[in-house]
Amino acid sequence: MEYQNIATLIGLCGAISNNGKTENTDRVIKEGILGSIGVEDIYREKYKISPGCATCKHKCGNTDDGDLDKICNNPIKLKLINELVRYLENNETNDLVYRCLTYLNYDLKDESYLDLIEELKK
Repeated sequence: MEYQNIATLIGLCGAISNNGKTENTDRVIKEGILGSIGVEDIYREKYKISPGCATCKHKCGNTDDGDLDKICNNPIKLKLINELVRYLENNETNDLVYRCLTYLNYDLKDESYLDLIEELKK
């Protein structure tokens, strides 16, 4: 698993929440999580959705990449990522996937992540 992809996908989710998706966004999310594309492809999609982010000198934080340290140093978040990978091996990208990616960038109680994991297992 390429965790940098996950961090970059979090920024893409922020762009989506502000500006919507393209016809390719769900595919980019899935392929990014499964590791079949890299960060360059994810950024390309992000900048299609929110072109100003590529050159913005006054970052708002809404579309920034996720904090890799917060993600990789939290075992429950790593478990959620692993479950996301398993889920997307058999399912398409949907609102649950976007919610999981967004939540990875927050410092929530473990129960919140465990609830998401259980939803992915259904």
